[in-house]
Amino acid sequence: MLGAVLLSWLVNQFYKESSWTKWSVFHCGFRFNTYIGFAICQPLLGNEGFALLSLLIAIWVPISNTIAVMTLSFATNSEPSFNAFNRLKAVAKNPLIIATVTGLLFNLLSIPLPQVINIFIGYLSSAALALGLLCIGAGLTFEDVKKYRNLIGWCTLERLVLVPCLAISLAFFLLPNPIEACVLILFAALPTAQSCYVMTSKMKGNGAAVADLTSSQTLLSMLTLPVWTLLMKNYFLS
Repeated sequence: MLGAVLLSWLVNQFYKESSWTKWSVFHCGFRFNTYIGFAICQPLLGNEGFALLSLLIAIWVPISNTIAVMTLSFATNSEPSFNAFNRLKAVAKNPLIIATVTGLLFNLLSIPLPQVINIFIGYLSSAALALGLLCIGAGLTFEDVKKYRNLIGWCTLERLVLVPCLAISLAFFLLPNPIEACVLILFAALPTAQSCYVMTSKMKGNGAAVADLTSSQTLLSMLTLPVWTLLMKNYFLS
């Protein structure tokens, strides 16, 4: 994941866009779509793989979200008065960070949620994917796709090709367990999270560019994910 953050920053240097746009799409290079990951993992890698992927996601969601919020603050707050303290304050006040930290605390302290709240949150979570996709669709325009085609090309190459290649290299040398290796590769090969658009728009970043990039990555992952899963089956699970 830290390698993905670095790759996203490096690719950021290859296309000519404003700092506002560059920092807005930066987090699309390392955030991940958990829905797609879980859908593929269970039938491919079974319960052990599903548990390992859940562990990776639980660890990296708060870290990746924190990095995303901090870098988005660069895109939307360029005033000299917006110092390090104000950036940390922006992170602490972000709803996604608050929700993540609250969930972790409830889990660590084994605090049970009241049944009414649990049912209510369950209904909200069931609608989250559909609502996120509706938001992305509302912000997507074909004129913007043409305008940001170089940005989309570079960022999609980084997220769907370079990051999985990095994971394969690490898995080959460091993870002799085939299930662990495949979980790492699958985790790295996922397209960016659909919530990238929601967060970017909420923080007044370039939502149009992120909507185009998120849609492009999700669609193109239909071509790249079968390649990576085929590689896993032939070289790690055979």
